[in-house]
Amino acid sequence: MTSLWLQADPTIGEAGGARATLTADAIDTSTVDPALKSNSMFRMGLREGYGEYYKNGLQLRAGKQIMPWGKSDAINPTDLLTAKDYSLLNHDEEVRRIGAGAMNASWTPLQGVAPVTFQLVWIPIFAQHRLLIPPSAVPGVDLASLAPQAPTRNLSNSEAAFKTSYSGTGWDVSALAFRGWNHFPLFSLDEKGKLQRSFQQITAAGGDFSVSFEKWVLRGETAYLWTDSYDPEKRPELQPNRLDGVLGVERPIADDFRVQVQGVMRYHPEFKKADEVPLPKRALTRGNQLLTGSQFRARPGSTFRLSYTAPSSGFEAEIFLLGNWVGGDYLARPKISYPWSDAFRTTLSADYYGGPGNLSLGAMQAFNSVALEAKYSF
Repeated sequence: MTSLWLQADPTIGEAGGARATLTADAIDTSTVDPALKSNSMFRMGLREGYGEYYKNGLQLRAGKQIMPWGKSDAINPTDLLTAKDYSLLNHDEEVRRIGAGAMNASWTPLQGVAPVTFQLVWIPIFAQHRLLIPPSAVPGVDLASLAPQAPTRNLSNSEAAFKTSYSGTGWDVSALAFRGWNHFPLFSLDEKGKLQRSFQQITAAGGDFSVSFEKWVLRGETAYLWTDSYDPEKRPELQPNRLDGVLGVERPIADDFRVQVQGVMRYHPEFKKADEVPLPKRALTRGNQLLTGSQFRARPGSTFRLSYTAPSSGFEAEIFLLGNWVGGDYLARPKISYPWSDAFRTTLSADYYGGPGNLSLGAMQAFNSVALEAKYSF
């Protein structure tokens, strides 16, 4: 895959601005989401394109935008407004984000100097994940005929979210509420019993916090998600209600290194094993649980990141590890980066999945990859 980005951030008067990010991708789609039906394709798109107005603590944005929520590293339970493009073989989770057309308003009282901020977001058409689907997800099914079926475009199917944040000295905290859709298409049966991939309407509530003391930073994030259509007896193939949580700590080591460790937990109060689901929904349940990482009632895990930056040359290196303690599947992501000049930097990274092939990360071994990125700023 080859990708080219062009971004502009013009200023409009004293209180206005805009952003436009254009992308062009040449990609082999043979192992990507079946919605991309040709084996190779060239695509151009608008990653972000919005105008904004900001004055006296009020900020208004309208257009396609990326609004990442959450403070944890790589795993963000409160990141409900964006989607990710896993067909983009760049191992930076921020680069993979997909935005949506939205109205985004935030207000900080007292002319922008109050410690509290309120944010309201409305998204008429939500962003959809572009997936890498392991061959083991639903064996024997022609995935090429199963493009995701988005809900009808109307007001009741739009998304809305509210968030309030408070910042103190060395700490901050936020709380949020969300009503919208799971951006991850799941396998299901329609009214005629035909296999399809569709989206679940969801409600979520959660929050995050961070605290800094001396050289230490403590971060936490959690969200509880309710689904409208899950039923352990009638609709067991869909993703059940879940509680996600992340708690992590990081600090620098000497002058050149930084280490971060996180504990991760996903818990399903209502849970049914795929083997207990009667046919014909057993295979669908197994496939959805594999894709969404919901194969167990409770699944603890952890992440580890160690990074190094050379002060003199700007050379950077890091290793990121993600592992599930139940099942033993894992992801290892090494990366090195070098600035050849102030404007030009190259980055070499890799994704290596391991563990049992019937678990979420282990099944992704077919997508082990190496990526080279060159970035020029002017």
